[in-house]
Amino acid sequence: MLRLASRYLVLLATALFVVLASTPCAGSTEDDDASLRVTINELAHDDSAVRAAAMDRLTQLTDSRIGAILVHFKESSLFLWQEGLVLCPKMEKVAAGKSIAPLLDVLTGDPITAEDGSPRVVPKSELTDVFVRRPHRRALQNAIRVYELFTEDLGKRLSAVQRLGMSNNTEFIELLERV
Repeated sequence: MLRLASRYLVLLATALFVVLASTPCAGSTEDDDASLRVTINELAHDDSAVRAAAMDRLTQLTDSRIGAILVHFKESSLFLWQEGLVLCPKMEKVAAGKSIAPLLDVLTGDPITAEDGSPRVVPKSELTDVFVRRPHRRALQNAIRVYELFTEDLGKRLSAVQRLGMSNNTEFIELLERV
């Protein structure tokens, strides 16, 4: 019984720290963005070890944009286009039942523009699907939970602390202490 009570006290103390903690710095430099883009592009690599390493690196970073990218990865809205990952959360149907994709920047979520400044839209046939392979699904779900620890929404933070704290996974102890 004492063990259960101490578990809840630790969870309560951690939740209190989450509520009182300030949000991580959202600023980034161009070098950081370039390095982050390289790591994100590795999620589509052919080699499973490279994909796993990229997932591990993304989990260690506290950039608030990564959480959204991981959710899009889980939802299969990341695509490979011209040797880089792009975001397309929703395909649009055109005549003859063909699909077109309005492309968004994977890191910023801003529309990718054509040379004339208009938003770039390409046929779905020009895109390659990037999907989460079975061995990486659990790691992706855990990474999303970790990023919820650093979200600005205090309710989501508290929920993430509770879920990770109750998971009995010792890998999350250090992350919970950082929050």
